[in-house]
Amino acid sequence: MNLLIRAALLWFCFISLAGPAKEAIGQQLIIRKSYILLESAKNRITYVRTQRTRLGKPEQVDIVNILADSTYFLHSSGEDADSRLNGFYPTDKLLVTLAVLPDEQTGQVTWNLVNIDTLSSRARVPLEAVLRNGVEQLVAYKRQLPVLNMLTRRLDWQPIIKRQGRYYTTPNQVLTEYFLVRRRPVWFPGTADNVTLNCGAQPFAPADFAALQKRLILTFPKLADRPFVAGEIIVRLHLASKAPALYTFWSIPLKVFDGPPAILYFGAVDLKFKPGIGVISGKYPDHFHMSYDNGYNTFFDTVSIEVLTSPK
Repeated sequence: MNLLIRAALLWFCFISLAGPAKEAIGQQLIIRKSYILLESAKNRITYVRTQRTRLGKPEQVDIVNILADSTYFLHSSGEDADSRLNGFYPTDKLLVTLAVLPDEQTGQVTWNLVNIDTLSSRARVPLEAVLRNGVEQLVAYKRQLPVLNMLTRRLDWQPIIKRQGRYYTTPNQVLTEYFLVRRRPVWFPGTADNVTLNCGAQPFAPADFAALQKRLILTFPKLADRPFVAGEIIVRLHLASKAPALYTFWSIPLKVFDGPPAILYFGAVDLKFKPGIGVISGKYPDHFHMSYDNGYNTFFDTVSIEVLTSPK
């Protein structure tokens, strides 16, 4: 990426983080940790274990996915279901992911037994409240496109999962991300945003972007005449590839940030999505203090997928 493109991206990021964006980050940071009991008869909840080896050291990320149907969106929008005016469709789904990020020293995730009866009601958040918050934040994000990405991410919720009749939670940092899952035919990558996992989009991979950049240089030798394509696709989730029951999404993050922590703005960055399950791998480079183009910034391997609850 040439220096002019880098400069433009940095300026865009500086503007995007001014005013309300910084305030939003500050508001989230002062919220105390709360616990979510992940039991539901209505929604599919899955527990995914992932791992990779970097510089000879194993690193682990566990991901808990909650999939909910479109009734949450349509109820919130207050309009008829099959309408482009409200931006949601009957086939849309709400996806909430809670990525349990590893300890920086050990690279591992820890789960501890917890007695849920000892947790005060003030320390617990009902799952329905989480789903409602997800919808509210996704609607707010889409109303202010494209800059306030931290609206759909938070760091103050810790999951409680039930396995073999016992409850567990984690002391690790947990990144909650909200996504809109849909399948709609879309051709142009500029129509993407930072929250929609559109499995029906025309694939536009990093290699396609690089090839387009080369064609533009040949077509428009003068930089002043050349379309600034990078500015049209930054901070958007693009479908890179689709295989049977697996969709890989990528994005170009912006690397100027003056409010802690950066992961609230950038999230997983790249991710793999499996229908009916959720996110089964991500990269989370900011947690590992890596730049996006670092050669060690790779996907985690999916070790196991466990269904915790599923509607009958």
